[in-house]
Amino acid sequence: MTVDLVPSHPNPTPDYYCTWQTQLYATSDGKPEGQRAVIGEKALFEENKPFGWAYFYEKARNDLILVMDDSWDVPLHPQKSDFGALILNREKFPAATKGAKNNAEALKRLTETVKSLGWKGLGGWVCAQESTNFKDSPEDYWKQRLQEANEAGFSYWKVDWGKHAKDIAFRRMLSDKAKKFAPNLII
Repeated sequence: MTVDLVPSHPNPTPDYYCTWQTQLYATSDGKPEGQRAVIGEKALFEENKPFGWAYFYEKARNDLILVMDDSWDVPLHPQKSDFGALILNREKFPAATKGAKNNAEALKRLTETVKSLGWKGLGGWVCAQESTNFKDSPEDYWKQRLQEANEAGFSYWKVDWGKHAKDIAFRRMLSDKAKKFAPNLII
């Protein structure tokens, strides 16, 4: 007798599939530069291996948030100043960004596409720092990005690495702002 261990109802506890190790598998070189370059629409939606990541875990997707790891928001060859942008990269996500009025609309398109495949939601890796390509104050910077995530229905921020990675005050500020500007976002 076969027993199915996947529950028939969604689990309320947040859990996710993170693409980082799959990014390594797709590049097979063990270098972050390659892993960073491979994330994008092709990796998520092209059905030929080593791609098609959005089609993984068919029976468990309704319980999982698909979390795009390192570099969904930076160019193919990023500079240190690019990290932390949290703006869906046009090179890597041409369909989601094409004709989008703003970042929230592009993120929402991608979120809806991922959810249409049965995933609980979409999330992303967030570098724990502000990209120096923008002139906003840190307060306005994070407020805007949280509001965009909220508007897009983004589910999860996996925050690590970066200038503020071990800064408790930064993490507290980010969590406090999220409660106010993106109450459904899990950090």
